[in-house]
Amino acid sequence: MEWILIVFVCLLLCVYGSQCPNPNDTSTWTMLPTTNQRFEPRHASAVFHGKIWIVGGQSDIYTTRHLIQTTRRSDVWNSYDGDVWTQVIDESQFPRRYGHTLTVFNEKSLNQAPIMVLMGGYTPMPANDIWYTIDGSTWTQVSYTIPWAPRGWHCAIALNKYFYVMGGSPLNNEVCMMHCVLGNWKQMSSVAWSARAGHACTPHTIKNASIGDASSQEIGVLLAGWGNDTQMLNDVWTLDNTNTWSLATSEAPWPVRAFTSVISLQSHTPSDFLFGPRLWLLGGGRIGRGVFPMYTYSDVWQS
Repeated sequence: MEWILIVFVCLLLCVYGSQCPNPNDTSTWTMLPTTNQRFEPRHASAVFHGKIWIVGGQSDIYTTRHLIQTTRRSDVWNSYDGDVWTQVIDESQFPRRYGHTLTVFNEKSLNQAPIMVLMGGYTPMPANDIWYTIDGSTWTQVSYTIPWAPRGWHCAIALNKYFYVMGGSPLNNEVCMMHCVLGNWKQMSSVAWSARAGHACTPHTIKNASIGDASSQEIGVLLAGWGNDTQMLNDVWTLDNTNTWSLATSEAPWPVRAFTSVISLQSHTPSDFLFGPRLWLLGGGRIGRGVFPMYTYSDVWQS
């Protein structure tokens, strides 16, 4: 009976609402035209104040304003539409780096104002410094001693009013969390997943599947990466609001990989309307051997 009602609701959405999107629409990608200067391919990235931001990363070798040749960047770019880009800063206050995280968090000590937080990475050695900005232009370094070890290729998310940093290289499965960037960190006592780096994580909303129950819950999703002896991974883990980790699958159907991206996206299809946003996995790579340091992927998976 519940499935009949679900199908009926979907039909109503198609008939009386907007036209149901073609399932193939989610697999059609369009390359945006280049209308102005762009940054070289790199990251990290985040959405902040209605714009896409690119901060730092590794590029081809270049010469800085101080006549230093390097591949590490500390510049900041943003865009409203992903096509027209504006360089906000050519060299930021923080050291040039790559393998860092860039996360948006509503900061408790600033009346829940959104801030963009940069953490760790290679400068060139692994770092554990934390920088934040309220406007993308002025960056402030936190002044307290960071309790977690320096690292790069970790992941970080904001979930259930906490800010988390997870794993990274040198290989570890340490998870630390805090209520505010200007506050105290505490380490999670029990972490079920194995040490890894180059993994991906995202907050994700799950709706209750019962008819008539509109409640939902926020969970964290962590997946993939590389582990000991460069073993590539394709397991998926979830984190609930009691800080309990659960294994969703030890072997997902997509090939093992690291350096992938995962997002939670509400694509406004009837299915998403009923059950909540879907998880999207995009690209990544598999560490090779010999003359092939990396096998790259351009595939897209959803769940």
